[in-house]
Amino acid sequence: MELLGMGLPAGLLAQTTEVSETIWLNAPEPWLIALIVSALVGFSVMMYWLEGRGRPLGPMGVILMIARALVLLVVLGVLFTPVQSLVVSEPKESYVAVLIDRSLSMTFKDRYGDSSLTADLAEVADLDPARIEDTKRIDLVRRALTKEDGAWFDALRRKNRVRLYAFDADRRPLHELAKVTDRGFAKPTGGAGGAPGAAGGGDGGDGGDGTAGEGEAPIIEDPVESLARAVKATEELEADGRETAIGEAITSVLSDLRSERLAAIVLITDGQNNVRSITPEKAARRCKRRAPEPVPVHTVLVGNPAEPKDVALDQLQAPDVAIAGDILNFDFVVSQKGYDGRDAQVVLKFNDVEVRTEMVHFREPEGTDAKKLDLKREYATRLQFKPDRPGDYSIEIRVPTLPDELTGENNVLRHRLRVIDQKIKVLYVEGYPRWEYRYFKNVLVRERSMEAQCLLLSADPGFVQESSAGTPPLFRFPQSREDLFQYHVIIFGDVDPSATDAAGQPVFPDDAFKWIKEFVEDFGGGFLMIAGESDAPKRYADTPIADILPILIDSNPKPPPGGVWGEPFRPRLTRDGRTHPVMRLEQDEQRNLALWEATRGEGNALPGFYWFYKAPKAKPAARVLAFHPDEQNQYGNHPILVTMPYKSGTIFFVASDETWRWRAGVGDRYFHKFWGQVVRYLAHGRFQRSKRFALATDRTRYFLGDDVRFTATVLDEHLQPYVPKTNSEGELVDPQQAVRVEVESPDGGRINVNLEALRSKPGRFEGVYRPTRTGHFKGRLLPPGAISVEEDAPMRPFDVRLPSVELQEPRADRATLEMLAKETGGELFTLAQIDDVIDRVDPIIETIPIDSSEEYLWDRQWVLFLFIGLLTFEWVLRRVMRLP
Repeated sequence: MELLGMGLPAGLLAQTTEVSETIWLNAPEPWLIALIVSALVGFSVMMYWLEGRGRPLGPMGVILMIARALVLLVVLGVLFTPVQSLVVSEPKESYVAVLIDRSLSMTFKDRYGDSSLTADLAEVADLDPARIEDTKRIDLVRRALTKEDGAWFDALRRKNRVRLYAFDADRRPLHELAKVTDRGFAKPTGGAGGAPGAAGGGDGGDGGDGTAGEGEAPIIEDPVESLARAVKATEELEADGRETAIGEAITSVLSDLRSERLAAIVLITDGQNNVRSITPEKAARRCKRRAPEPVPVHTVLVGNPAEPKDVALDQLQAPDVAIAGDILNFDFVVSQKGYDGRDAQVVLKFNDVEVRTEMVHFREPEGTDAKKLDLKREYATRLQFKPDRPGDYSIEIRVPTLPDELTGENNVLRHRLRVIDQKIKVLYVEGYPRWEYRYFKNVLVRERSMEAQCLLLSADPGFVQESSAGTPPLFRFPQSREDLFQYHVIIFGDVDPSATDAAGQPVFPDDAFKWIKEFVEDFGGGFLMIAGESDAPKRYADTPIADILPILIDSNPKPPPGGVWGEPFRPRLTRDGRTHPVMRLEQDEQRNLALWEATRGEGNALPGFYWFYKAPKAKPAARVLAFHPDEQNQYGNHPILVTMPYKSGTIFFVASDETWRWRAGVGDRYFHKFWGQVVRYLAHGRFQRSKRFALATDRTRYFLGDDVRFTATVLDEHLQPYVPKTNSEGELVDPQQAVRVEVESPDGGRINVNLEALRSKPGRFEGVYRPTRTGHFKGRLLPPGAISVEEDAPMRPFDVRLPSVELQEPRADRATLEMLAKETGGELFTLAQIDDVIDRVDPIIETIPIDSSEEYLWDRQWVLFLFIGLLTFEWVLRRVMRLP
C-alpha cells in the first residue's frame, strides 16, 4: 500500500524548527530602560550645554553630544548582558486510543430488519448484504477496520499516533502506529515509555511496535510494515472474554498514556458493561477532568440496540445411568423473550434419532403491567422416554431456531446416558427388625432390576437372611475389599459400628469402614444411611463413615421434651428438592409439592413423621432436599433428606425411619417409588465406571474460559492402585506408563491431555483442559500401555457454553455509549458510520524543545572596538574644538 502516493518514504523525518532571539539577561523592565536612556541622553546634552556657557555649540557640538551618549549607551548595553539564544524544537505527536471489545457478546449475530441499515453495514464491512445477519459482531468490526489493507487505521494515523487495544474484563495492548505526515513517517518522540506488544512483534524493550523501552533510542519502524502488523493484530482478534469492563478499559488507557497528549478515545463495542468496579459514568468523569485538556470519547455502537428475541433451554435434570425398560424423566426449563402467544416444538433425540416431541405454549402474562415487563419468561417442561435397549446414548433436547431469534446457540441441551441391562447389586445392613426395615427390604428383594442381599444383625444364627430370588443369602458382612466392592449400593440402617455376632466376634472387619469410604470415593459407589434412635449416625462420629456423610454428627442428640414425640410433621422441600428426580412422586409439579407439604385436611398428602435425628447441619457440599418445618438451631432448620456427591460416588442420608407410614391407604405406591428412585440414583456412579477405571470431571457443564478438571482412578490387574514408576525428578521412566484423556471437540478434532499422579492418593490422576470453543465434548480415558486392559475405557461427556453474564442482555446498549460520548464531548457513531470518526479526531498541536544554546554578545571584539572608537572620536573632536 502506498503512503500519500509516494510509496515508502526515502527518509524518516524529524520535523524540527529553529528559533533564534536576543535576550538581555540583566535588563530591567522596559519602562525603566526608557527612563535610564532618557537620563543618559539628557546628561550628555546638559554636560555640553554647560561647557558652552549657554552658547550654541553648532553642528560639531551636536556630534560631540551624540558621541558621548553612544558611549554611555554601549556601557549600558554591556551591563544588561545581551545573549543570542537558539532553541531547536520538534512537534510532539498526540495519541488517539482505539479500544475494541473482545467479550463473548461480540460473537452474537444480530437481526436488523432495516434493509437500509443492512446495506450500510454491508458497505462498510465490504460484505454481501445477504450475509450480514449471519456474521458475528466481531467479524463485522474486523472487516470494517482492515478492509483495503487497513485504510481506516492509515487515515487515523495521519493525524495522531494510534495506540490499539482489545478489552474485556481487562484491556490488552495490541499495536502502536506512529503518525504519518506529508513529509513522511514522524520520528517517535518517546514519552509513553515502552509501547505495547504487537501481533508478531518482539519482546524486551521494544514491545514490538516501533517504540523503545525506557532509556533506549527510539526504534523507527517501516510504515508499511507497521500498518500490516496492525491489520494482522485486528484480524487475529478473538471474542472470547467472559466479562466486559468498559469503565476499567477507559481508565487503564488514561493511565497508560498519562504523560501523553490524548486527542481522543475511540471505543468500539456493543456497550454491554457487566463489571461495575469502575462504571462508565465514573470513567467519563475522569476523561472530563484529565489535564491539560479533557479527552473526548467517540463511541462506535456495534450490534442492534432493538429488543432481541430469544428462546433458551436450561437447567436440565436427567439421569446419567438408567436400567433398560425404566421410564426416564428429562426435566428442563424453556425460557423466551419476544415470543408471547406463540408455540415452540421441543424435540428429544437419542443418538440423533427423534424419539419424542412436545409443544410448549408461550402464554402471555396476565395483567397489563406484566405485559409491559421486559423480562425473560420461563416454562418448566418435562419429556419422558423409556429406552428398551442397553447402550451409550447421546441425548439432545432442542428447540428449532425461531424467526428473528438472536442466536440459536442456547436452543439446545446435551446429555450423555448409559442404559444398562444389568441389575443393581445392593447390600442392606440393619441392626434390628424395625418397621422401616420390614418394608424397605421387600422393595429391594422384589424389585426385578435389583439383586439385593440383606444382613439383619439381630437375627438368630439359624435365620436365613433375606435376598432377591436367585441370589444367595449372606451369612456375614463381606470380609474382604474385593467382596465388598462387587456391590453398587451399600445401605446402613440403625447399625452399631461395634456390633458382634453370636460368637462374640466383630461383625465388621477392622478396615470395613475404610473400605466403604474407598468404595464411594474411588469406585463411584452409592452409600445410604437411614437414621435410627439407637446407633446411626450418632455412633459413627469417629469412623471414616463420618467423612462421607452429608451431615455433621451429633453424638448426643437431645431427646424430645418428656421423652415423647408430639404431633407429626411433614418435611418441607427446598428449591433443590422440588426439582430433584428422587423427590418426584407425582408427575405434575404442583401435585408433587402438595403431596409432600400439604397440611392435614388438604387432600392427598403423605403421612407425617414423628421421630427424626437432629443433625446439627448439612455439610457445605451437600444438597438439602427437605428440612423440618419448625425444629431448628443456630444453623437453621434441621435437614431431613440430604444428598452429596463424594468424589466419584454419591451419598444419601435420611434423618427419619418412618417413611413406612407413607403406605397408609395407598400401599407401596409412594414408598416403593421413593426408595426405588433413591437406590437407582445412588447406583449411577458405579455404572458410569468400569471395574478398574473411572473418569470424572468436576462438572458436566462449563462456560467458555473455564478449566475442565479431569480426575481418573486406575487400578492394576489385581485391583490395586496403579502407580507409575518415576525418576528422582518425578518424571516417568517409561512414556507408556502415562495416563491420558483423549478429548473430542464438537468438530471431531482430538487432543490428548496428560494426567499427573497424585502422590497422596495412589491410583488417582488429575489433569486440566481448557476448551477454546462452545459445544458438546467427550473425554475418554486412555489407560497406560504398561498394564493390560480387558474392558472399555470410561468416557465422560461435558458441554461448554457462553457465560450467562454475557448472555443475559445480548442487545447493544446505545444509552451507555450515548452517555459516554455526551459527557466527554465526543460523538456516538454506529458501526456503519465508523469512517466518519476520522473527521472528528483532531490532533493536539504541541512542540517540545530538544536542544538549545546561548552566546554572549557583550564580550565580542567589535563591542570593545566600538567603545574605544567612540571614546577616541570624542577626544579628537574635543581637541579640534579646543575644548578641555
